[in-house]
Amino acid sequence: MKNIVKIIREEIINLKEEFSGGKLYGYHCTPCKNVKSIERTGFKVGPRDMQGVGVYAFYNLTDDSSGNAAVGYGQRHVSEEEFCIVKFEIQHPDWLMILIKSIAEDVLGNNADILKQIDNQYTGGWDEYVREWFKYLSPEYRTQEFAEEHKKWLQEKFNVDNEVGSQYLMFGNGLFESLARFGIIYYGEYGIQYLIKNPRIMLPLGYHHVKRENWELKVSDFIPFTGKSDEIKNKILSDEKYNDLAEYINHINTLEDLENLKYQFRNKQMNVRNNRDYDYYQNMIDQIDDLDR
Repeated sequence: MKNIVKIIREEIINLKEEFSGGKLYGYHCTPCKNVKSIERTGFKVGPRDMQGVGVYAFYNLTDDSSGNAAVGYGQRHVSEEEFCIVKFEIQHPDWLMILIKSIAEDVLGNNADILKQIDNQYTGGWDEYVREWFKYLSPEYRTQEFAEEHKKWLQEKFNVDNEVGSQYLMFGNGLFESLARFGIIYYGEYGIQYLIKNPRIMLPLGYHHVKRENWELKVSDFIPFTGKSDEIKNKILSDEKYNDLAEYINHINTLEDLENLKYQFRNKQMNVRNNRDYDYYQNMIDQIDDLDR
């Protein structure tokens, strides 16, 4: 009979896609000379601040209906001939304000409602948000009655679930351009956009190379980052304190694979019925957290 640890390992490996829900990805345009630096040290806030200071990115790689999204933006603002688009994963999706209802529901589930998102943004919840919001209003509007009307307005605009509703929340009375603490997803000038104020939550995964050939922009297949993941694999294999994690080494080919393992360990840990299994999952989580990434 297989021992319990072997059974657990096989379950984790075979369930790679079971826990993929709730993930959030995006695309950032950059000159190709920056790709290696992004792989090594991550994203940094640049000089552009068309809707506030932060890292700008896109929800979609391409958008055939509008010609916008990442590829369209890149050819207009990076280079008409050649550029790169770095794909990333948001490591803490619930830290963002997602102003587009359908995306919020896909990513946040029962916490998608705009008021629940506000509660998650602020330690003091709604009351703290109102205090911050009041700072942008004239004194005559800083009343409890006006705040209650604002609450209804927020839900109305969020539930519209279209470009106009998102833009009202971002640039209108919602003031999320200023009040969102970590980042925002909204409809912008180039389609569905990100404004990430804290780029540490962006995990670079790889990139697409975009180059003009015979008057047409060609987008390469996805090229995963492996340099940093190779360093991590070497560290796992060379240090005996990661011996348990080394059992999964053939399934860690990218940084995303490592994050997926951690995500799976956490979900499996929530459903265990004995201390032995719980301790096993916690040990694996601790080993991943201990890696210097």
